[in-house]
Amino acid sequence: MLIVLPPSKLTSEILFFSSLIVLSQVIYSTHVAILTNKKPYIVRYIDILGETLRVLLVYFFVVVLRMGLEGVLLGIAMAFLIKTFVSFIYMLHVGALSKPSLSFKNVALFLKNSYISLINIVSSQLRNSGERLITSLVTNSMIYPAYLGVSYIPRSFIRGGAQAFSRGVGTKIIKRRFKN
Repeated sequence: MLIVLPPSKLTSEILFFSSLIVLSQVIYSTHVAILTNKKPYIVRYIDILGETLRVLLVYFFVVVLRMGLEGVLLGIAMAFLIKTFVSFIYMLHVGALSKPSLSFKNVALFLKNSYISLINIVSSQLRNSGERLITSLVTNSMIYPAYLGVSYIPRSFIRGGAQAFSRGVGTKIIKRRFKN
């Protein structure tokens, strides 16, 4: 999400909530990397929870409390903080934070689950960069990619929850396949 405001509109609340979002995303990304290699389906359950909370919290702060942009940022920050906290609890629960040891079992588990992160990285890079790059090259303009980026905003609300659900189901199916 990219919000461009003139310097006169930047309040301390907006800067604080924005920095909270960035900080919690960095910590959550680390948790996701650890959990994806240990229990990949748990990450998708946390994503479902986080996307649902994000929509509900933003709705509550913007519509019910009429907080405007601060409400949007506060809702997103709270959702990320909750996701980060829940992922930390799961890491403690599954023993992902135990003393690291280099054993054949741990290396095999890491290699077996590492393709999941690679697939997500490649697909998100193609989706996020490919369309805008090709559009700007074909049209020789930056206006159309900008409009394309704006058109992704409503789609992200719908696709975010659906992707979290489908990824959760997909990793559960993959887990069952490797058990058999």
